[in-house]
Amino acid sequence: MTRPHTLRVAVASASFACLALLRCSAFSEDGAGSSGGAPVDGAADAPAVEASALDGRPNDADAGDAAPQRACDSGCPGTAGPCEVRVGALCIDATEVTNADYAAFIAARGNTFITAGPPCGDVLVKNVGTRTDPLLPVTGVTFCEARAYCIHAGKHLCGRVAGGPTVPTKTTTLDSAWYYACTAGTGVTTILDGHCQLDAAAPAPSGTTCEGSAKGLFDMVGNVHEWIDSVDDAGTGANFVGGGYPQPSNSDCSFVSGGPIGLTAPDVGFRCCSP
Repeated sequence: MTRPHTLRVAVASASFACLALLRCSAFSEDGAGSSGGAPVDGAADAPAVEASALDGRPNDADAGDAAPQRACDSGCPGTAGPCEVRVGALCIDATEVTNADYAAFIAARGNTFITAGPPCGDVLVKNVGTRTDPLLPVTGVTFCEARAYCIHAGKHLCGRVAGGPTVPTKTTTLDSAWYYACTAGTGVTTILDGHCQLDAAAPAPSGTTCEGSAKGLFDMVGNVHEWIDSVDDAGTGANFVGGGYPQPSNSDCSFVSGGPIGLTAPDVGFRCCSP
């Protein structure tokens, strides 16, 4: 396992225009956004169930003429959450999973169990809190909850390119699906559209800037750390990658940290992959 993760408290509550975003949906703004600095089980800043009308999928018509150019591949198998970009044979979510995406998940599967494999077992889908902005990346989700969401979405938490979990020692090699996508299969970080959310006080709406090495792939560097399917031998800890908004401005695809699989933090989110 890599160095311990240092949490930073941040409170983010804002309203953003739909232009220049990958998705734009109606969202309930009941309740105030909040985030905690300590890993407290069930204390995540995520969406309220009231967003049950959302289906979690992006809509080209909603984004407006100013939206970034996407390269989403309709042939990718995912059925919920962000649209997917193809990098080689790999499909990966174009952005982090957002509050809106996770709200739709809670609305569809709340208070049911999803079998997420060892070390997670059966994961209860529960409402994990409230944030007012649907376009921010969902945070405060445990490793096992991230796995369960990706299964619900017809995908999997990003592990090996060939499928299954990746071993921690190969997190920053081209064996890792997340790292492969982040570097477009080159092993080198290239930012096509800069202004990545690093050395900042809070995350930004997903998909507005920081287009990565692969066209249409956003926020792989900065914004929030992202859980990947890379669990230690004891089955108690997992890695997250990419560098979150509190990290230094020189962070890149090689940034790795980690924590207990039950960690919930205001700067750790996730995205999903599929074959």
